[in-house]
Amino acid sequence: MEKVLNEILVELQEIKAAQLMIMKEQEALKQTYTHLKRDVTNLKDGQQEKNTLIKHTLTLQIENMLEIRNALRSIEQTNQSVIPK
Repeated sequence: MEKVLNEILVELQEIKAAQLMIMKEQEALKQTYTHLKRDVTNLKDGQQEKNTLIKHTLTLQIENMLEIRNALRSIEQTNQSVIPK
């Protein structure tokens, strides 16, 4: 009887050790998840900033192109009025 109880006790200790290991692994996974979630948030924020900069740059380029077009039209009109055909 004592032998059986000792075997049960050993098995319970093994189960407890396995449970402790699983709990440690769960905690490590939680930490990894937290870090990954923070990294993803930072990447999203960085991408949004990048998109905003690209949008701003494109807007400036379009404005510059419109100014150049208007300047060229103005030059063409000046040339047409100075040099009659």
